[in-house]
Amino acid sequence: MPLKVSQLPSEEHALLERAAHWPRLRSLSEISIESLRQLAQSEGADFATAVAYDRLCRSDAHGPAIARLTAIDTAAVDQPTMSRGTVVIVPGAFHRERARQTGADGQVVRDEAERLGYTVVVAPTHSFGSLEENSAIVRSCLAQDFAEPVVLVSLSKGTAEIKWALGEAAATQMLRQVSAWVSLSGMWWGSPLVGWLRARPIRSWFVRQMLRWNGQDFRVLEQLAYGPATPLAREVDLPEGVQLLHVAGYPLERHLCSRMARRGHRRLSAWGPNDAAGLLLADAGRLPGTVFPVWGADHYLRPAHEDHRQLVRRVLLWLHQPRQVKRLSTIGAES
Repeated sequence: MPLKVSQLPSEEHALLERAAHWPRLRSLSEISIESLRQLAQSEGADFATAVAYDRLCRSDAHGPAIARLTAIDTAAVDQPTMSRGTVVIVPGAFHRERARQTGADGQVVRDEAERLGYTVVVAPTHSFGSLEENSAIVRSCLAQDFAEPVVLVSLSKGTAEIKWALGEAAATQMLRQVSAWVSLSGMWWGSPLVGWLRARPIRSWFVRQMLRWNGQDFRVLEQLAYGPATPLAREVDLPEGVQLLHVAGYPLERHLCSRMARRGHRRLSAWGPNDAAGLLLADAGRLPGTVFPVWGADHYLRPAHEDHRQLVRRVLLWLHQPRQVKRLSTIGAES
C-alpha cells in the first residue's frame, strides 16, 4: 500500500486494511461498474472506493509505478533543476471563469514547472470551446518548436480535447516532440454527469440558458457525454515513445470539501464510486498508460493528505526518473 499509515487518520487506515483483506474482487480485472455499484450498495460507497484504490495499487500494471511515484521526496528539491525542457498546459473547462474554484487554468502546474526550471506554455484554448475548436488550437500550439523534453499536461476537459485532436487526420505529427503526457483528472471518456443532466429537462433548460448568457454553447456539453457511440468513445493512436500518466482522485465522502464536489459525487453515486465529476473509479483500471490514484482527492485534485503543489511536483520529478513502465502505442476507447 503506497500511502504511509502515519499520513492517515485511524479510521481511514482501518478502512483500507479492511479493503485489502476483503475476499471478493481480488484482482483489478474483476472491478467493473456493476461490481463496485453492488459493493457500494451493500458495504457503503466509501468502502467500495477503498477496494477500488487497493486493487489498483496492488495491480501488476500500475502498482510498481504507483510505488515509485509515492516514494519520491518532494521536499528534496529546493532549487530549480535548470531543466531545458518545456511543459505545455492544456487547461480545463471554464478556465477563465472558474479557475479559483477548480484550478482549471493550471496555475499550480505552471508554478511548480517553473520552479523546477521548465519553460511553460499554455495552449490558448477557449474557456468552453467545442472539441473541434479547441483541438485545432492544441494542434497549432504543439506545432511550435519547443526545448525538449516536452511534457504535455492536460486538465479535465483538456484531456478530451487532446484525445479528439489525436483522432483527426491532421494529428500525425502532433506529439512529435512530446515525451510524456500527464492527464490530471482527464475526461477520457467524457462524464456521466452529462447523462444525469440530460435526464432532467427542466435543469437542462436552465443550464442551457446560463451557457447562452455567457456566450457558450450547450452542444459542447453534449460532446462530453459518456457511453458507447458518444464522441469520446472512439479509439486513438499514441505515437511510440510517448508515456501517458493519468492522475485520478479517490475521495471518500468526508474528503469532499466543496459544495460543487459534494453535489457531483452525489449525482454520480448511482454509477458507484467516482471522483465527483468526470471519472467512475471502476473505469480507472482500464485507462491506457499508467494510473496514479490520489487518496482523498476529488476531481479538482484537492488532496486531503498532500498539498496540491506537492502532488504536481511529485509527478514532474517522477518524469525525470528512468522509465520502466510499458509504453503503449495504441490507446483503447471504452468497450
